[in-house]
Amino acid sequence: MKSAIFTGFDDNFSTLGFGLLNSISDNLPSNCSSQNYDVFVFNLGLSNFNIEKIRRYSFVKDIISPGWDVNVPEAIREERPYLRALTVRPFLRSYVSGYDAYLWLDADTYLQSFRSIENLAKYSMKYGAAISTAQHTQYRVLPRVINFRLSRLISAYGSNIVSSYLQNKYYNCGVFALSALSPIWDLWAHGFIFFIDLSGGKYISDQTPFNYMIWNRKVKHYIMPETYKWSAVMAPPSIDLVRRKFCEPGLDGRDIEIMHMVANSHKLIFQVTGGAQKHSPPEISIQYGRENSIDKMEIPKCNDLVGRWVLG
Repeated sequence: MKSAIFTGFDDNFSTLGFGLLNSISDNLPSNCSSQNYDVFVFNLGLSNFNIEKIRRYSFVKDIISPGWDVNVPEAIREERPYLRALTVRPFLRSYVSGYDAYLWLDADTYLQSFRSIENLAKYSMKYGAAISTAQHTQYRVLPRVINFRLSRLISAYGSNIVSSYLQNKYYNCGVFALSALSPIWDLWAHGFIFFIDLSGGKYISDQTPFNYMIWNRKVKHYIMPETYKWSAVMAPPSIDLVRRKFCEPGLDGRDIEIMHMVANSHKLIFQVTGGAQKHSPPEISIQYGRENSIDKMEIPKCNDLVGRWVLG
């Protein structure tokens, strides 16, 4: 099985984007055939300096400058070129061919294990699609997030869609995998074009038509565990200081496979409180580290396994 892994970012998002690439590099198994997994990075506004940095990753097959794929007003094309990170998703197969599975990872995600990639690809081949929800018992979904989702759904599909929203899971497209033969590709692309045209390009949302399609067309798919796209802004993870791993909140929480640094969690600092641990590491942040963690972030000391978030 051969899989293509996509992400994309511009210079403003490069700190997060390089964090993702570093996490892939650090978790790529030594016995993993590089021929089975190719990474493609969409250039959404990168400097030559950052392009050259990306080329240093041996697993990056190519850097692609994408088109828009849908009819978007010229003003948006000029002012918000980074939105191509949304418009490319239903059309990934048109950018590279010859792969069995196509995976997308938002630039503000990072891996804690390569098992996440292997399982996403495996389940997409078995069921046609491996997708993630935006729901968990620990998540705190703010009213403004619900209003954002509903406003876009209602704008395209009318007020009756509210009942579908309340009765179904809501899916997030920040992490997904589709087999090359999945019917979702064409259904999603057609729905996305319809949604963009209906709003006159006012709303650029890949998730709105994606959720409508999953709810109404009943296409085959597999729902990955919540740990395969943990939304840090909706629930701070626990942390295992010994293994230096973020975990699902609660006692004996599962390891988080893929962290998603959505929205305000880009600026969140993980602070550990409680009884002192003699061998605790001096500092830990939510940001995937190495050389590309956020510069000059003030990180509190860590002394125990109980965490809370504080705004930076």
